[in-house]
Amino acid sequence: MSMGYENMVNDVEAYVANRLEAKQIEDELTRLICVKEAKDRTLQENLDIRNLRNKSIKLAKDLQEIEKRPMSTAQKLADKLHDTNCHRNHSDECGYYYEKSWNGDSHSQYLEQAQRIFDRIGEEESLRLLGLYDQKSNINSEIDKIISG
Repeated sequence: MSMGYENMVNDVEAYVANRLEAKQIEDELTRLICVKEAKDRTLQENLDIRNLRNKSIKLAKDLQEIEKRPMSTAQKLADKLHDTNCHRNHSDECGYYYEKSWNGDSHSQYLEQAQRIFDRIGEEESLRLLGLYDQKSNINSEIDKIISG
């Protein structure tokens, strides 16, 4: 074999070895990038879950605080009126359970109705009316009698 041909063979072998090594390095980098991206997604998902958990805990604490506050008779009557008369979808049509105060649209609407009834019949009769809550068919007839009579 001539020296020139032998050098050329060595150069080709070196080139092929370098290409193989470069391909292996490229494959390893691609794998590492995929692993990093997966870890980043997992970290972001964990962060999102943690944020949702924290929001849930805060909402639960807010709800506990709201539930601790004593309700007036008119507010109790408004709750009963809503529970009895609202036939809207509470996922997206009625905000009654999502509002945090009696100033919200849904609460104020029922509170105004309850306050009119309360003003007309007084505390004792309102409390009696609240006792009829379990008999939902009777509460509407009782309200109709009070308003019309």
